[in-house]
Amino acid sequence: MNIFFTKNKKRISKEAGFTLTEVLVALTLFAFAITGVITAAVKSGININSAKNRLTANYLAQEGVELVRAKRDSYVLSSDTYVHGWQNFAADVTSSCTGPCDVDVNSLANLVPTSGGGFYSCVPQSVCNLSYSSDGFYIHGTGTSTPFNRELIITPFTSPGETVPHELEITSTVTWQEGLSTQSLSMNESLFNWYITN
Repeated sequence: MNIFFTKNKKRISKEAGFTLTEVLVALTLFAFAITGVITAAVKSGININSAKNRLTANYLAQEGVELVRAKRDSYVLSSDTYVHGWQNFAADVTSSCTGPCDVDVNSLANLVPTSGGGFYSCVPQSVCNLSYSSDGFYIHGTGTSTPFNRELIITPFTSPGETVPHELEITSTVTWQEGLSTQSLSMNESLFNWYITN
């Protein structure tokens, strides 16, 4: 029995692989794809940081208003009469906060009315830069520096013939640096003499 073996020879005219042009095109496409992903990730990080700053600024602006309200309530409730409490509060606030000013939780450690009401003058503006304390509060003083600055403007309203304002409008403005631009958020609220005798 004869067995014949035949060998098939294939001739390869070109070697298998990628040409330099194909590699360059693939690398270019990959670079475009990865650039888009990186750009999206960077923008997402910037947007998250911006949202965090805006949320913190909103909290700080609201806190400024609430601190002044707490001061009003402490004056009114600790006075011999409610009417005298409002009068003392309005007098202290309008005399100690004639321009931009601020108040923080340090001045609320003792809510009993004090001369000046615990307000900080924001002249120069850097006085009202907020630091983050080890207790977890934004304060004026020692702590971790933050980009936030808070200023309160207190505007009294009196009716003709009144010597004591019946309303104090509180404008709480928080500013902060975000990249190369300065961002700002403001909140307004009016405080009234809520105990009025007929």
